[in-house]
Amino acid sequence: MIESEKKRIRKEFQPLTIAVSLKIMTPNSPANQVYNPVANEYDPDRGVTPLVILPEVIANAADGSWDMPYVNSLLAEMNWFANGENISAISSWNGKYSIDTVGDTRGAITISRNVAPGESFELHFEGLIADTRLGVNIPVKTDSIMLTTVDKSEDTYGLSIGDSQIIQYNPFLDKLLLYDYKVANNLISASTANRNAALDENSYERTIPLMVTKGVNKITTGYTIELYQVNSISSQTMLTTANHEIVALSLTSL
Repeated sequence: MIESEKKRIRKEFQPLTIAVSLKIMTPNSPANQVYNPVANEYDPDRGVTPLVILPEVIANAADGSWDMPYVNSLLAEMNWFANGENISAISSWNGKYSIDTVGDTRGAITISRNVAPGESFELHFEGLIADTRLGVNIPVKTDSIMLTTVDKSEDTYGLSIGDSQIIQYNPFLDKLLLYDYKVANNLISASTANRNAALDENSYERTIPLMVTKGVNKITTGYTIELYQVNSISSQTMLTTANHEIVALSLTSL
C-alpha cells in the first residue's frame, strides 16, 4: 500500500489598491450655502434639503482576485470628522446628521445642519475595509471637503458647483469609454440612445451644475461664465471649448 502525502498549497494574492473620493449626492444642496440676514434664511436650508456626501470606496487587485470594485458595503468603524474632531463628539452637531449603514451608500453622511456665516467645517471620513483574502483590515481616509456659508448683500455675486470639490476619474469604471471602444472596433453600432445610457458620474464626459447667486437670489441670466486653469499664484489660463477637456460651457452647467 502506497501512502500519499498531503501537501497544503498556499495561494498568494496581490494586495488591494484602494481609491476613495468624496461625492456630493445632492446637486440642489451643495457644500456652500447663502445666508440672507434680513429674512434669516439659508439657501439651501439643510433642514429642508439635507446635504448628502458619499465617501465612495473602490477596490482592485492587480491579479484579478478581487471582483467587487465598489466596497462601501464592507466599510467598518466608520467615522466622520469636522475640523479634525469626531463629529459624534461635537455638541452642535447632535441630531443634525446621520450616517448610512446599508449597501452601496454605507458611510454616506446626511447633514441637516446649517453652517452660520463665519463658521466653516472641514469634513473628512475614516473607516476600514476588510480584505478577506489576506485577513487584514485596510484603513480608508478621504480628502477633506469644506462647508461654508456666505452672508450676501444684494449686489454681491457668488458661484458654486453642484459636485464634489475633488473629482477623480477611473477608466475601469467608465461605461462611455467602453461604448467608444465597441463602436471603434465595430462591435456595436453607434447610437445616441446607447451613448446617453453610458453617461454617468464615472464617465470621462460629465455635466457639472453651476449655481450663480446675486445677493440672496439665484439667477440664470445677466452674467457670463469663464473657466480658468491656475498655473501658479500669478498665472492663469482661460479655457474654452477649443480645449479638448471642455465640451460645452453654459450659464448653468459645465
